[in-house]
Formats: sequence, C-alpha cells, structure tokens
Amino acid sequence: MLDLKCQLPYFLLFSLCSLLFSSSCALPRIIVLEDPLTAEEHLSLGVAYEKRGEFDSAIKEYRLAAKKLPIAYLHLGNSHFQKNELHEAEESYKEAVMTTGRAGGLRRPPGRGHGLDSSSNCARRSPVFCCW
Repeated sequence: MLDLKCQLPYFLLFSLCSLLFSSSCALPRIIVLEDPLTAEEHLSLGVAYEKRGEFDSAIKEYRLAAKKLPIAYLHLGNSHFQKNELHEAEESYKEAVMTTGRAGGLRRPPGRGHGLDSSSNCARRSPVFCCW
C-alpha cells in the first residue's frame, strides 16, 4: 500500500503534464511569408514538371508564375490541354492573349501540325504555342 502512495504524485504529475502539452502547446511551425522563387523560376520549374508529365504540379507552378509573368498563361493553357481540360485551356489561352496584348506573338513552332486528327476532327495533341 505504501508503494502505491509513493507512485501517486508521479502519476498525477505525468497526467497533468501530458494534458497541458496535448491541449495547449503545439509543435513549432515554419511559416514562409514571401515566396523565395521568382516568377521566372516558377515558370522554369513548371516547364520541368510538364516535360516529366506531372501536369498538376506544372499547373501549380504556372499559376504562381502568372501573377507576375503573363506569358505563363500560355504554358498553363498547354498543360490544361495535355490533361484534356479544354475549357481551362481555352481560358488560359484567352488570358495569355489579353495580358500580353499581342495575339500575333503566339505561334506554333515550325514543324507542328494543326494538332487535329483528320478522321475524327478531334484534338489529339497539344497545339504547343510559344512566344516568338
């Protein structure tokens, strides 16, 4: 019986400490207030993701780049097109034309076809526009 009385204060102290720790304390977190990457770096990262076929990650990076670099909307449209998200691709292409202010600067690279399957008239490849 004496042994139980000696252990009781330790048990209560442990219980109190664990209750306080679990309810009022949190582990420290690192909060980044500013983005350490530039818009150009986000764009380059998006291109790298797109080349690897990671279109969701590319879209995320292109959206971050588009805040300061309007040509990123063009890349954003290409990624949406690759995912067969045609409405989002169209909106991104329109945004690219509106923010860059020059539709004539958006052209297909040499050697690229129109991207349509002649038998079914459905898009099968990305139009892959670029700015020249």
